Amino acid sequence: MYTAAMSTSPQSTTEMVSDAASDKIPPRDWHRLLGIFLTLHFRDSPYGVEVERDLSSKQQFLDMIVIEREKGIPFDRYPDGLENMARYNLISYKSLHEAFGLWSLFELLGHYVNYRKQLGPPQAETPKKLIAADQFRLYGVTTRMPVKLMKLLSFSTISRGVHELSWGDTCIRLIVLSKIPKGPHNAIWRLFSARP
Repeated sequence: MYTAAMSTSPQSTTEMVSDAASDKIPPRDWHRLLGIFLTLHFRDSPYGVEVERDLSSKQQFLDMIVIEREKGIPFDRYPDGLENMARYNLISYKSLHEAFGLWSLFELLGHYVNYRKQLGPPQAETPKKLIAADQFRLYGVTTRMPVKLMKLLSFSTISRGVHELSWGDTCIRLIVLSKIPKGPHNAIWRLFSARP
């Protein structure tokens, strides 16, 4: 079936990669090639393989993106939790009737990856070619305390109602509106806190 193609030794594979990097051999579509091999491998099995499936067919909406328009303009009205904003700030919001759970976290990370790719050059294949990660901040804003999520994952507390989770080299800030203290700068949070 594909034994000959798979019999490449580790040494020759390394040579192929270094040759490709130095443009001595034409680049190959390795993703598609692996898909073809997996299709052949699972041909007589209960599994099917879909190659290069377009996952953009279902519309996905991120609740909010706050984008820095200009640098150097004085601004000091940051509500608690947003004082560390970057150029692109992605916010996923859950109201009193929704829970910010693990799935919400996965969605936020997925939106981040997708949005970062959209902002980058069309042919960017690695994160190194995209806008730097430090230009982005991720926020989960939730009215009620996400008890289940906080039992599953380890959060550090920044201030009352503001917590952080590190996911690899990505930091997700969780802002719990029902726990945010009073103050003029927090008025917008308090409106959505479900507290009288």
